[in-house]
Formats: sequence, C-alpha cells, structure tokens
Amino acid sequence: MELVDKVRRLVRAEKLFGCGARVLCAVSGGADSTAMLLVLSELAPSMQLSLEVIHVNHCLRGTESDCDEAFVRALCHRLGVPFHLRRADVAARAKQTGQSLEACAREVRYSFFRELMQERGIKILATAHTAKDNLETALFNLARGTAIAGVSGIPPLRRDGDYQIVRPLLTVSRAEIEAYLAARNEPYVTDSTNADDAYSRNRIRLHVLPELEQLNPSLYETAAGTQQRLRQDADFIESAVCDAYRALVFGKTCDAHAFAALHPAIAGRLAARLYRELAPDGPQLTAANCEAVCALSRSRNPSAYVMLPAGVTVRREYGKLRFEKDAAAPEPPELIPRQLEIGKTTVLHEAGIAISCGIEPKNSQNFRFIHKFYFDYSRIYGILSVRARREGDTIHLAGHEHGKTLKKAMIDAKIPRCRRGLVPVICDERGIIAVDGIGVASRVAVTAETRELLLIQITNNYGGNSNDDGIQ
Repeated sequence: MELVDKVRRLVRAEKLFGCGARVLCAVSGGADSTAMLLVLSELAPSMQLSLEVIHVNHCLRGTESDCDEAFVRALCHRLGVPFHLRRADVAARAKQTGQSLEACAREVRYSFFRELMQERGIKILATAHTAKDNLETALFNLARGTAIAGVSGIPPLRRDGDYQIVRPLLTVSRAEIEAYLAARNEPYVTDSTNADDAYSRNRIRLHVLPELEQLNPSLYETAAGTQQRLRQDADFIESAVCDAYRALVFGKTCDAHAFAALHPAIAGRLAARLYRELAPDGPQLTAANCEAVCALSRSRNPSAYVMLPAGVTVRREYGKLRFEKDAAAPEPPELIPRQLEIGKTTVLHEAGIAISCGIEPKNSQNFRFIHKFYFDYSRIYGILSVRARREGDTIHLAGHEHGKTLKKAMIDAKIPRCRRGLVPVICDERGIIAVDGIGVASRVAVTAETRELLLIQITNNYGGNSNDDGIQ
C-alpha cells in the first residue's frame, strides 16, 4: 500500500534501521501507534525485522485505560508480536513531584522504555510521531520561546547513548493514517483526553492547526519540508560549534577574547556545550543564560563571574573564561600559614605546590625568576614562613623605585581574584620578602656584596616544575 511504501522510503533515506533490526514499538492503541505497528509488521518479512511492543498504562482514565491495554494486548496476540506491559500511577507521581501530568507521563514512559530495552537487549525504539505531531511540537516550542532546534521539530532519528529513537511515521499525515486503517478495516482506540483543551498541546491541535490548514491545505507537507531545511541549518551550525570547541577550548577553559569574537549563534551553543559537559543532568540553558556568558566574555571586569543552573560557574580570569562545577559560589580558598625550614620541603596541599629552602654560595647566575627566589641570606631576619595575602599588605620589589600594595601587584600580574588567596606570600619576621609570580622585596635582594644565598623554590606538587619561568 502507499503508506507502507512511504514509510519504507523514509526508513531507507534516514537510515532508521537496517535489515535484521530488533525494534521495540511504543504502542498506545491510538490510530497513529496502531498504524505504525501494522506497517512495520508488513515490512518485517522483507526486512527481517524482529518486533516487540511496550504499552504503558498511565492509570489516568480508569476503565478506559484498562480497555486500551486490553486492545493492544489482543492486537499483539493477533500479529504474533511479544507484548510488554508497564503500569504507573502518573497522577500520584505528578502530585508528588510537582510536574504537570503531561510531563510526568512522558518521563514515566521513557523511563520504562529504557528499562525494557536494557532488559531485552534492544537498541531501537519506534514511536508513532506523525507530521502533525511534528508541527504541533514546533508551535508549542515557538510559543514558549526556543532556538532553531525547537522549531525544527522532531528528528526522524535521535540517538540516546547506545540507543536510538526512530519515528517511521514522521512524514505521514493523519488523513493518510486514517485511510490506511479504514482500507484494512482495522479498529483503534481513542483517548478521551485528546478532546480536553485544558492541555496546552490539545489547544494547538484543536484550535490552531485547523486554522492553519485553512490557510494552506498542504500544511503538513510544507511544514515538513521547512523543518527538514531547518535541521540541515542546525547541523551546519553545530559543525561550526565543534570547530570552535576544538580551536578554543582546553580543559574547561577558553580564550575570552576569541569567545567574544564568535558569532552569537556559535558562542551561545559553545557555552551550552561546556555547561552540559559539567552538568549532564542539569536543566537546559535559557537564552538569557547563554547571553550572560557571552556578556562575560566581553566584560572589562577581569574577575567577574556568572552563575548557571546545576551549580555551574563561569569565571572571567583576565583573558580566560573558566567553566567550573560548584555546589554554590564558594569563598575563594586561602593558604594555611606554615613555617618554612631551611633544608626541608614544605607541601601546601590546598595549592598543589611545594616550597623548598636551601643555602648555597653566590655565583654569577641570573637571579630573576618568578617561581625561584634568591635572597641575600645575611638580610633575612628570624623565622621564615609562608601565608596567604592579607588586607593592607605591601611590597617594595627589587629594581622598583616605589612600593605598592599586594592587591595592586597581583592585579598588575593578572592573577585571577579567585586564586589570589592561594598565591604564596613568603615572609621573615620583618615582613614580606617575596610573592610567588611577582618577585623579591628590595631589602633582601641579592647585591654585589652578597656572599651567601638563600634559595626558595616553588614547584608544582603534582609533578610539574615552574622554576624555569625566567623574567627576561
């Protein structure tokens, strides 16, 4: 029949499944899912398909729900297709979770689908979405606010981990389905709630779509073509996002200026991808969330940040954007004060570094490093220690005419605000003698008269060593 040929063409064109596939069919007993099962049963011999059926009884309509269950069971028995039943009190669960009945029912269904597919070792789920459902979904998303993916409707094939969800009726109209069932004299059940326009989707189905059909009798065919082109555009944009990801992202950090230069269509999607990697189960980002990240990349504040859902924080660290997963906006960490001993190495676990102290004779080497400090040992007073910065700290760096506050020195060195508490501040009993990444205080600096050196070296406690970051 014409409908069977149309489905066969879609299956081949979209590569929904191949010969010998095992397919789990979600069947409610309505016209769409009944037609889908019958069509796939007709295709099964030539494609060597192995079909099984799952029916979910949501227990929302009392005896009517039970009659739907009995209808699907009898249909499967007649076709010789294995039948699987799942029941759930959706009304009770929705009340408990605060979800709408529609959202809760969908979540329950797909949970059962995944559970049975894993149990049966089936990788393909077939649902009976039609051209009308596709347009209805696009209008529903458009009314709530969406991007190109939302108005592209339902894809014929969607991958979900190791599984794939296929919609073999996606290009088929309701009129074609009803004609197919009538020609075969096949019954189906009708869900009485489909006529209840208290549901958002029903209002679109009952009131909006008929008006659009008056404007364009070929509405669903036209819409299907438009949505296919939109999906192609979305695929192209996604390929550009992948290119940007490979070029700009290292770990969960990317160059803020390069991010700001991206087209907004790419930047927003790149932000969403980085967010999803940190919060795979978190809610979807809104357009406002994505724009906030884009604005952060353009910000002149070198230490600004944006909070996203699911505890994800995006921090501006001078020229970088860093995506982090936090339970909440944390207080910046700080070093724990410790005494330093000559001839020993002190590990600072909270900063992931180690500090070693030693004495050696003076030689002619270059003493200007930012992670390896040489001091005139004769000018060191009392006990050595390391601590975090404090309010009011100042340092007069060797080779500079005037002193400056440590806050200003860290800003000049472009040390991110959230990391300044972990920068080692090395002191003797008279005050600060050096700051990691900034330099040595003038009062303890090596001079021509220096005879004995104190060497303090800061290394990465996880195997790295940054003592060769010399200042030219």
